[in-house]
Amino acid sequence: MGILPCIKILLLLSIKLSQGEEITFDRQHIDIEDISNITIPSNTTVILFNNNKIKEVPCNVLENLPNLREFHLHRNLISIIERQAFINVSSLRILYLNHNKLTHISKQMFRGLRNLRRLYLGKNLISHIGNESFVLINNLRILKLSQNRIRCISKLLFIGLSRIKELHIDDNEIFLIENQSFGMMNNLEKLFLQGNNLESLSESIFEGISQAGSITLSLYDNPLQCVSRWCWIRNDKEPYWVNLTHPEDTYCNDTESLHSHAWSFEFLLDHDLLCGGEYW
Repeated sequence: MGILPCIKILLLLSIKLSQGEEITFDRQHIDIEDISNITIPSNTTVILFNNNKIKEVPCNVLENLPNLREFHLHRNLISIIERQAFINVSSLRILYLNHNKLTHISKQMFRGLRNLRRLYLGKNLISHIGNESFVLINNLRILKLSQNRIRCISKLLFIGLSRIKELHIDDNEIFLIENQSFGMMNNLEKLFLQGNNLESLSESIFEGISQAGSITLSLYDNPLQCVSRWCWIRNDKEPYWVNLTHPEDTYCNDTESLHSHAWSFEFLLDHDLLCGGEYW
């Protein structure tokens, strides 16, 4: 092999490394309880601490890891995230905290994660989320809060998430969503609300959205009531329109007629009964 081909190979290797080679630190399934004293190589890009017995994320646990992009902590016993846990990890893009014991979310938990794109918090015990809890991680594209104990969505809860594309708050205990709760989410594409305690849903939850586009909405497995104000589901006007997923599995209960009946949204939409049809 000549000198030029060798130089070419070295250049290609150099380009590959500069583009970000994945270097994984894997400590899964070994019953770790404390991660505060674990030494992690400084060039690590992915950390896997899944399926252990970790109870808290301590202060500065990820210090001196300038290339870290993913931190996996699902299926542990985490109930505490210290205020300075992520203060020096601006490179982090993906954080998995699902399947843990978290009961509440506050703004200080995620301080320092200004470039975070995906946050997974499903299958915890979360019942309280403070207002503006996500304002410091306003580059989020995907937020998953499925299968928790959330009951109410305040209009101040998701402030700052103007770039969010997918919001998963399904399979909680939500019975109330305040007006304008999703109003600043101009890039929202998918909203998952199935499996809650919603009886109705007002169009005003989206009040304030200014960017044209389609929102895919999941509402099935809620105790929805048949009322004429569901007409907005058929909205085809700017700045957005709604695409209801699984309308055949999305039912509302007619409690006003003499004989109560459950109607699928597929039937109501197909027969134009949501917006001034004979049923109403």
